[in-house]
Amino acid sequence: MSDYFVPTSIKKIKQASENNKLVVFVGAGVSANSGMPTWGQLIEEMSKDLGEFDVANTSDIYLKIPQFYFNERGEKEYFEKLNEVFLSRKYKTNPIHNEIFKLNPTHIITTNYDTLLEEAAIEGGNFYHVVRHDLDLPYDNLNKTIIKMHGDFVNKNIVLKEDDYLNYSSNFMLIENYLKSLIATNTVLFLGYSVNDPNFNLIFQWVKSILKNHFQPAYLIESSKEFSRMEHNYYKNRGINILYYDEINDLHKNNEFDESNWRGNRLFDLIKHLNSFDKSNNIDDLEYIYSRIQYLEKLNFIMPEEIVKQLKLKSVVYDLYGDKTLTCLQDDNVLIRVFSNAEKFKEKEMFKKICLIFKKANIRGVSKDKELIYGDSEENQYLSDITNGIIKADSLMVNKVTVNPRYATLDRDYFQMLREAFSYYESEKYLDSYNYYKTISLKSFQEKEYLVYYLSEFNRKHVGKRLVTFSRNFKDIETEIEELDLEDIYIKLPNKERKSLEFVKNIQNFNLIYSVQNKLNKEVEELKKTKHLVKNGGFSVNSSLNKNFNIITNIWLFIKANYLCLENYSEVQNLYRSFVEGTIASYCTEGESSSKGFFSDIKVNKIEKLNIFSVYVMITKIKTKDLERIFDEYNLKQIDLEPEALDYIREFLDNILEDILKNNKKKSSETYFYNLLTFLSMLNLESNQVELFADKLLLIFNENLYVKELKYINKFIVSAANRDALSKEVVVKYLTEYLKIYNKDKRIWEFDIARLYKNLTRIFNKEDSHELDPILIGTYIEKIKQHADKEDYPAIYELLSEIILPIINGLTENHQSIIKDIVQNIIIYIQNKEQLDYLEIKFYYVAVSLNISLSNKIINSKVLVNTKAKIANRENGIRSYPDPVEGNLNILTDLYRNGVIEDGEIEEYVSEFKGKSEYFDLIFINEEVILTDLNILSYLSDSEINKLIKSDSVRDQIYLLINNILIENQSEKIKRIFSILYLKKHN
Repeated sequence: MSDYFVPTSIKKIKQASENNKLVVFVGAGVSANSGMPTWGQLIEEMSKDLGEFDVANTSDIYLKIPQFYFNERGEKEYFEKLNEVFLSRKYKTNPIHNEIFKLNPTHIITTNYDTLLEEAAIEGGNFYHVVRHDLDLPYDNLNKTIIKMHGDFVNKNIVLKEDDYLNYSSNFMLIENYLKSLIATNTVLFLGYSVNDPNFNLIFQWVKSILKNHFQPAYLIESSKEFSRMEHNYYKNRGINILYYDEINDLHKNNEFDESNWRGNRLFDLIKHLNSFDKSNNIDDLEYIYSRIQYLEKLNFIMPEEIVKQLKLKSVVYDLYGDKTLTCLQDDNVLIRVFSNAEKFKEKEMFKKICLIFKKANIRGVSKDKELIYGDSEENQYLSDITNGIIKADSLMVNKVTVNPRYATLDRDYFQMLREAFSYYESEKYLDSYNYYKTISLKSFQEKEYLVYYLSEFNRKHVGKRLVTFSRNFKDIETEIEELDLEDIYIKLPNKERKSLEFVKNIQNFNLIYSVQNKLNKEVEELKKTKHLVKNGGFSVNSSLNKNFNIITNIWLFIKANYLCLENYSEVQNLYRSFVEGTIASYCTEGESSSKGFFSDIKVNKIEKLNIFSVYVMITKIKTKDLERIFDEYNLKQIDLEPEALDYIREFLDNILEDILKNNKKKSSETYFYNLLTFLSMLNLESNQVELFADKLLLIFNENLYVKELKYINKFIVSAANRDALSKEVVVKYLTEYLKIYNKDKRIWEFDIARLYKNLTRIFNKEDSHELDPILIGTYIEKIKQHADKEDYPAIYELLSEIILPIINGLTENHQSIIKDIVQNIIIYIQNKEQLDYLEIKFYYVAVSLNISLSNKIINSKVLVNTKAKIANRENGIRSYPDPVEGNLNILTDLYRNGVIEDGEIEEYVSEFKGKSEYFDLIFINEEVILTDLNILSYLSDSEINKLIKSDSVRDQIYLLINNILIENQSEKIKRIFSILYLKKHN
C-alpha cells in the first residue's frame, strides 16, 4: 500500500463529510459493543433448535438457517426466537455511536434491527429522520436519515431469511431505489463490518449488481485483522478501499472499552482518528497556507482579519497601525517557516499566489515581535491601481457603464460582469443593474460559480430594495426580492462552498460593518481626546490616526473593490462620517505634528495637510449637512491640502461641472457639488487659485441655477472675501453674470435665498470703484424708464432697490446722474403719497443708506405712521408673511442708528412699538429688553455694545445666554461679542 493511501483516503472521507456527501453503513460490529448479539450468534442459536446443521461461515448458510427455522417452526415461534435473542434485556448506546455522529454523515444506513442509533441521535441532539419502511420516506423533512434497510422488530419487517432477500425489491421498493441513488452519488463508509461478514458481502454484491460500473469507491474500516495485500487489492479492484487498523500511523489508543473487547477499542480508535484527523497532515507548510486561504483569491480585496481567522494560527495578529504585516507572537509557526525562507519559495507558483492574496488583504509581509521577517519594500501596486480606479470612478472622472447587460455572454469574466452591474447601480440606473444581476446569477449558478452567485444575489436584493423604494411601478420586482432569502441561499449552498463562503454571512447581517464601526469609534474618540488634551496643555502620542485611516481604507476597499451595493445604507455612511470626524479632530488639534505625512508610519498627534483619500471621502461619502456640521463643530476656519489633493479637487470640479452642464444631474452628483463647494469655502487658497475656481463656477451660471447651487457658490465667494482672497475682477465677473441672468429671467432673485447678489455688492463696494459694463447697465436703465412710462412703480422699486442702487458706484458718471435723477423723482412721488407700502419704505431706506437721497422728515413721519397702522392690523388679526411690523421696525432702527431719523421724530412712538422687535427694543428701551437671540448683538458696533452693557438687566441676560453656548462651535461674530462682553465680566 502506498504511504499516502491511508491519509489520502481519510481526506476523501473528511471532504465528503464537509460537503454533506458522506453515507455511513453501520453493521452489527457497532451494536456488539453494547452487548447486542451478532448475526453469527443468532444463527448459532437457531441451528441448535434445528439440530441438523453444522454452521459454516458462508452467506448461503446464513440465509438458509433462518429460512429453515421459519419453515419448520412457523412465524410465531420465529419472532419469539428473535425476541429471545435480541430483546431479552435492555441495551444501551456505546461511545462508538457518538463518534459516528461526529463524522456528520448525511445519511446512516444500518442492517441492525436495534434502536441504538436512534437513541444515540437523540442523546447527542442530532436531528435525523428514521426510515423503517417505505411509508416513512415521504415524511423526511430533515434531509438527514437513519435508514433501517433490514427493517426492525417494531414493524416485524426484518430482513433475515432467504425469502426476505429474494422479496426485498417488492417489500422495500422505495427504500431500495433511494439506497441506489445514495450509494451512486455519495461517498460510502462501512463501519462494524468485516470483509468476511456475510451481511457485508450480500450488500456489496447487491449494490455491485445494481450499479455495475457506476459504483463509487467506498471505504471499509477493518479493525479485527491485519493488513492483507491480496485482500486489499482484491476489494480495491471491486470498488472497496479497506483501511486496516495496523496500517494507520500515530493512532492514539483510547481504551474506551475493557481490554477483553479489543475489537471495540480498535473500532473506536479508528473512528476517533477520522474525526480528529487534520486534512493538513502530510502537506508542506506552503500548501497548508495556500489551502487555508485559497478560496479568497477570487475577491479583489480581502479583509486582513479574514486571513488571520482562516490561518488558524495562535498568536498571529494583523498590525493595523504600523507595517500592516501579520505579526507572529510565537517562536515558530508555519508563517515564520515559509516567509523566513522566502528566497527558497519565491519562484514557486503557490508562493506567488499567497503573496498576491496577502496584497489583496493589504498585508505587506510577515513579522515576528515587530521584526520584519519578510516584507515587500515596493508599493502595493495592486491596491494602488484599484484605489486610484475607484476614486476616479466615484469622482466622475471615468465612464462607469461599459456594456449593455443584454450583450453579456458566458465567456465574460464574472467579476468583470459584477463590476459592470455595479456601475449601473452607482450611476443610479437601478433597473439595468437589477436585470444584469439576474443574468449573472443565472449564469454563475449554472456554472457552479457559487461565490459570484451569492454576491450577485446579495446585490440584486439590495438594488431591488432601492428600486422599489423610489417607485411603486415595480410590483413584480418587489415580490421577487421579498422571496429572495439570502440566508436560505447560503444554507442551500454545497457544504464545502458554504464553509469557504462563511465570511459572507458577516456581510449579509451587517456584522462586519458593525464590527468596523466599533473599532473606528474607539479610534475617533481617542483622536478627540487627544485634541482636548493638547488644547489644555497636555501631550499625546498614539496610533489612532493611522488606525483611523487603515480601518476605513480596508472596509472601503472591501465594499468597492468587490462591488457590494451597500454604500447607500446608513450603517456604511456612518463609517465614513466617523472617519471624517476623526480626521478633522486630528487636523484641528493645536500645535505641530511629529510627522509630516498622513501615511507616515511614525506616531503622530495631528494631520498637517489633508490628502487625496480624506478629501475624496469628505466630498463623495457623506451628506452635505453632516460635512457642514463637523466643520462647524470643530470651528474649522481653513484647510490646507497636499498638492496632489488640490490637483484632485481641480479635476473633480471640472468633471462635476461638465456633468451638470450636460444636464446629467443625479442626486449623488448634486451632493458631490455641494460638498465640493463647502470644502472649497474652507480651503486656504491664494487669490489666483480662488480666481481659477471662481471662473470655473461661472460656467454654470444661467437661468436654470438651483437654490442650493446659489447657496453654496455664495458660501465660497463670501469665505474667499473674508480671507481677502477675492479680487475685484472676480466680483465684477460675478456681478456681470448675475445681471445678465436677471435681465433674462427674474427667477434667479427668488432662488437666491442666500443673497449672493447682496454679498457681491457688499464686497464690491468695499473696494475702489470699478466700472461695470455700461451697455449692460444701459439695458437696465431703459427698463426702468419703460416701467416709469407705465407708472409701474413696484417694478421700478425692485430694480432700483435690489439691483441698481447697491452697485451705483460701478456705474459711469452719466448713468449715475440718470439714476440719481430718477431716485429724486421717486422720493418726491413717495413724499406726496398719503400712505406708503413696504416697497416704498424699503426704497427710501436703501436710497438714504447709500447717501443717494437725504433724510426726509415727511417720509420719516409716514414710515412711523405706516408702522403704527401695521401694528394695529396685526392686533386685529390681520397677519402676513414676512411680518411687515418687524420689517418696518428693523428699517426704522437702522434709520435711527444711521442718523436719518432723530429722537424727536420717534420718541412718541417708542412705547407703542415696544415688544414688537427685539432689535428695536435693544436700541430704544434697553433697560427692559427681553433678549433671546445673541446674534442680534452682531449688528451693533463695539461702542454700542459697551453702552448697552451698562444696563445690569441687559448684561445679566447676555451673560446667561453666553453661558449656555459652546463658544468654540460658534461664528466669528459671536466670538467677537464674547471677547467684548464675557471677558469684561471677569475683569
